[in-house]
Amino acid sequence: MKAVTARFVSTDSGPDLDPHSPFWSGASRIFAESDFYGNPIPGYRTEILLQYTSANLYILFVCPYERRS
Repeated sequence: MKAVTARFVSTDSGPDLDPHSPFWSGASRIFAESDFYGNPIPGYRTEILLQYTSANLYILFVCPYERRS
């Protein structure tokens, strides 16, 4: 199991879904790419960005999306 510590930021933000925006630029990052047993799950690597303020915890998931018809 991997662990990550969220980064503290002094200013809150409104909804920001762009992982390349200034708000997320220094966020702590971790990748989820395996199942509970540690087996890799090809094609489903998820990046998780974390930071917090004195009032809020911010988590952004960046993951693959498949549209099924």
